[in-house]
Amino acid sequence: MVGLAIHERAFRRRRSGAAPPPVPISAVAADGWQATMIAPADLALSPVSVSRQGYDATGAATTHSETLYTTKRVRQAYPNQAALTVDTVALSDYVYSTDTIAGVTNNSTEASPKPVANWSMADRKVVGNSLTLSLVAFHRNGRAGRPVAAVAFRATDGTTTVTATASALTATVDPLTGNVIQEYVATLDITSLTDNANVTANAKVYPWIGGAGSVRDSADLSSQWQFSPRTFRKDTARAANPPLVYVASGGNDSTGYVGTDAALAAASPCATPVGAINRVRAVLGTSAGSLDGLRVRLTAGTWSRSGGPTPNTVNAAIVIEPAPGVAKTSCIFEFGAANNDFELLYVHMKGLTIRRVGGWYLHSWTGYVTTVEDCTWDWNGNTSTNALGNQTATHNFINVDFGAVTSGIGLGEATNPALALMRGCTGGAANAGAAVEMLTFIGNTMWGVVQSEAARAQDNRVIAFNKLLGVGAPGDIVLRVSLGSTVSGFALVQNVIEYAAAGGTAQRSFMPSGDSGTPNVEHLIEWHNTYAGFDAYGRHNALYDETPGSLGDATKRRLHKLQSYVGNILVQLNTKSDIFCGNNSIADAPNRTGNWAFRHGVGCRGVFVRYRNASGTTGAGYEQDYPGIGSVVGTSNTGAGLDPLFTSYQGTTSGPTAGAGGGDYTIGALSPAKGLVTGSPLAVDLAGNARSGTVAAGAYV
Repeated sequence: MVGLAIHERAFRRRRSGAAPPPVPISAVAADGWQATMIAPADLALSPVSVSRQGYDATGAATTHSETLYTTKRVRQAYPNQAALTVDTVALSDYVYSTDTIAGVTNNSTEASPKPVANWSMADRKVVGNSLTLSLVAFHRNGRAGRPVAAVAFRATDGTTTVTATASALTATVDPLTGNVIQEYVATLDITSLTDNANVTANAKVYPWIGGAGSVRDSADLSSQWQFSPRTFRKDTARAANPPLVYVASGGNDSTGYVGTDAALAAASPCATPVGAINRVRAVLGTSAGSLDGLRVRLTAGTWSRSGGPTPNTVNAAIVIEPAPGVAKTSCIFEFGAANNDFELLYVHMKGLTIRRVGGWYLHSWTGYVTTVEDCTWDWNGNTSTNALGNQTATHNFINVDFGAVTSGIGLGEATNPALALMRGCTGGAANAGAAVEMLTFIGNTMWGVVQSEAARAQDNRVIAFNKLLGVGAPGDIVLRVSLGSTVSGFALVQNVIEYAAAGGTAQRSFMPSGDSGTPNVEHLIEWHNTYAGFDAYGRHNALYDETPGSLGDATKRRLHKLQSYVGNILVQLNTKSDIFCGNNSIADAPNRTGNWAFRHGVGCRGVFVRYRNASGTTGAGYEQDYPGIGSVVGTSNTGAGLDPLFTSYQGTTSGPTAGAGGGDYTIGALSPAKGLVTGSPLAVDLAGNARSGTVAAGAYV
């Protein structure tokens, strides 16, 4: 929409000009986004200077000055939608109850939400005198390349506590996918903490804007699956020289060497992985923690877990890995032929080929944590949903290649163990519809994968820095927010999501509480994502307040608030509320206003939408009343729509015709998606290029 681009240019000039004119509003409403305008005007973009409680880069309380803008005049509800309210205007973003505007009555009851944050590393490791912690965190008030103000990490042995604060993002290039993960990282000096003791790590995440109730602390939760305390074992001796046992053909499970001398261990191996664990228990003792940090080194060959070892209590994971110099492809660990497991709570499998040879589990102890890192997964035709183990347990997958899976991957389904972290993994197959639960899903490049809703709450989820390619199997919605009554905190940040299917029912790439959904969605963060698709193929159905089939049922109404939509390239955007309901004879249509903040573009800026809404018209109730400062929306439902000029487009095209998948979604200098976002909340793009000044919508600058 050309007019919106003009408004954005005016907005930039005013930001760089002299002192602002007198405040244009007299009061802010209780919902925090509507204001009484002294001289009502539509899209005047009049500045409103706000003094805001918040935090600085050290995590200390401070006050920030920020400028919001008056945007769209608020209309009346259906059936009077053609008429404007007398003097009410939408603001460009929310005003919180703790904010102050000189000369303005602030009636807002809204509070700044807690950041969306999760750990980006696994725990239950043996460490020495230093401990590196990392997490991903986002908040709707991210600014100038920093999603939150600061992260204060801490570690304690129960008596002494050490701390370190991170304020700048670390851009980590994933070694398997090449995707750049932006995370907060700190290394703590834990020399002062007790040796041979458990160390508990936590983090407080401070938003730029908000009070004490807006700080997220991992200590507030307890489930291993959630953003909760993490445990490490400080043992300086074992960190430097862990106990070793080797496994080789011709070894002896009764006489194998156990100790810290690698040469002796290689010269006197055990015969089986289970026998090796039992041998270590016999040598090092049966007390709790005697196996902490043990490294079971497998020589070239195929190794199976036949039976289970004697149960062992550990504080930190044992590590199963190839012997030095043994290639991943030559070191195969098989599981699934029988119902047995490691009889250990914490296991770390690293650098192996892991092959499933039957229908049983990789690990099935209740409460265990298993980390699989730098491995190749061989499903061997066994892709049933119960691939991992007990559903009360937790898994982390880091840099795992899952191969060309064409059916359900079975990672974190409702009956499976929780998938806490999936980082830098690859696999899948085009349009396969393989389901993966996504709690902390970062830096992955996956084909044909859809989000498994599972049975766990969708609050505080992070899906960031991924490439989801060749998605869109008929009948599959790629990502959705649809569980429970209220979802609080959901971050979908800097992903490429390529819809490539054709035929069947045109599906959605993202559906946060759309199409007869149930949850209220609070604090939805959607920044710098690039979606590929054609018209309704790969569309957005976002933040609906309608429920056909429940006519007049007020309990089905939804309230969506505190959304942040910044710099996305979307295929098509639909949202339904009062007008749609009225046009479809839903009795309480005038009350279906629960998404009006989103409809009026509050918290939305620099969004690029290629096609018109699904109705192909205006006034049918599918489109936003205003898409936000700097946003542009296509005016066609055919061809390339408003073409962002991708380097190599491989998604669905008009027809619709299936795409090959695997496109290059960088954009050229002449792309109309360029120059839409000021003050991006992310420091770099998906390839690691700096975001500075006014930048493009989408995952790439």
